Amino acid sequence: MRETKQSAKMQSISDMPKGNKQTDLSDYMVKLDVLFTKIVKMRKACIQKKIEIENMIADLPDGIESLILHKKYIEFKKWEVICVEIGYEWAHIHRKHSDALKNLNMIHNDTLLCVNMKS
Repeated sequence: MRETKQSAKMQSISDMPKGNKQTDLSDYMVKLDVLFTKIVKMRKACIQKKIEIENMIADLPDGIESLILHKKYIEFKKWEVICVEIGYEWAHIHRKHSDALKNLNMIHNDTLLCVNMKS
């Protein structure tokens, strides 16, 4: 009995199809297409939001405030780089940044509220 248990078992060969869970390639293509469409829509929404933010920053009456916000939030520059490029000290850049955010909020308060409600 031990010999039978420990010996190699004979494989069964049959020409009958086996039941496997392989799905049709078209199912994957449909899922891929749905996912791709979703990504395209999300990317388009992000681009629209970026354009909206750029326009809000450009609408600021003070050019320096607009420049600081653009460099920080559109170009993603560090504070040190902004200070050097504009020629202002760290504290002054931060004061202007604070003023810019206040002015941006006052000018575009209704737009910002709509953006927050959609999120």
